[in-house]
Formats: sequence, structure tokens, C-alpha cells
Amino acid sequence: MPYDPNYSIKVGGHVQSWTPEGAMLAAFSNVAGSATLAALKGASLTDGAAYVVAADGSTWRYAATSVLAADDILVAAPTSGTGRLLRVDKEVDVTAAVTFATADAAVLYTVPAGFQLALGIPYIHVTTSWTGGTSSAIGASSSATGLTAKGDLLGGASGDVAAGLLSTGAYAKGTKGTDIGTPGALLVGGDAILFDRITSVFTAGAGVLHFPVKVLLAPAS
Repeated sequence: MPYDPNYSIKVGGHVQSWTPEGAMLAAFSNVAGSATLAALKGASLTDGAAYVVAADGSTWRYAATSVLAADDILVAAPTSGTGRLLRVDKEVDVTAAVTFATADAAVLYTVPAGFQLALGIPYIHVTTSWTGGTSSAIGASSSATGLTAKGDLLGGASGDVAAGLLSTGAYAKGTKGTDIGTPGALLVGGDAILFDRITSVFTAGAGVLHFPVKVLLAPAS
């Protein structure tokens, strides 16, 4: 099968192809899980080859010359050898665990160089109900231009308060950020997602913030 850079990828030394609509005609190599994938030695990975993680269905491509900082969300580093595993999926859930003790403006995630991400609708999965403080409220914003006001990504200007941050009920909670759904809700390499203490400080509470993104652009290496 000839190699067409538009509709082909080399997998384990073989050429796999897909239609312009993106439907793969052959399966990628299977890897047991993200930890196993990241632990593979550089010498065991083929430059340009793609690997599917069975545990979550994520797909990664090995770039032998990449030196991007690893975050195990969009970039993973083998435990030995060189190169990086770059996320291939077009939709990714960027997650960050937070608690009542998470500092205001704490960096939850920094977008690796070369990526361009369009934000979906963020939410929080509450694992421990948030309580305490005086009308306490939390949210999320970004260092990206136009997304720097507290609550721009999650919580809105007033933030999410205790009544909406209970561990019971819906899995996904939170108020849509002020700038979510606008053309400016875009993150590029170097942009950070920040935790916001909008009003007062909770004395208890924990959860996982989710930032669903669509990958518009990814680096070649």
C-alpha cells in the first residue's frame, strides 16, 4: 500500500490508511493502558507509529525527535530513551483535581507548545461537598487573552456556591463560564487554566474539574 501523508500513517512499520472522512480502515496497535504506553522504551517505539490505549481508547503517535514537556494528557514521555508520545485524538477531556485548599490562581494545566484547543463546556465533578466560608464561590479562568476574568471558563462572574457543589445528584455540576461559547474560547501553547477563588474561601470540598476540548492543531514533533 503506498504512503499518502494526507490519508496514511505508519503503524508498526506498516502503512494504514483512512478515508477523507477520517474512518480508519485498519486498527492501530493496542497498548494495555496509558502507564504502559508511557513506560515503553524509546527504542521499542517506531517513529511515526500510532498506538491505541485500551483503557481509555486514546490514540498516541510517537515522535522520536520531540522534546515537549510531558503532561500525560496531550504529551507523554517514555520512561527511558528519547522522543515523546503525542495525543492524536481530536476530542480530549483535560482534567484537574482540586480541593478547598487549592490556591487562588493556581495553575491547573498548561497547554503544550504547538497545540491549539477549542474549549467545550467545562464542569466540575464533586467528590466531597463544598462547605464553609462566607458565601464562598469558585470557578476557573485562563491566562489567555480575553479569558482572564475570574469565572470566564467556569462559574461565571459570581462563581459556583455551596448549593451547587454537592457530592450528591448530577455527575457534572457548575455554571458555564462567562466566555464559553464565544470565538475567544480558544487556548494555544503556553496558555494556562487557572483555579479561581471568587468569593471567600471554602473550608471543605473536593472535586475534579473537566475541560472538554477539541484539538484544532497539534504539533508534528
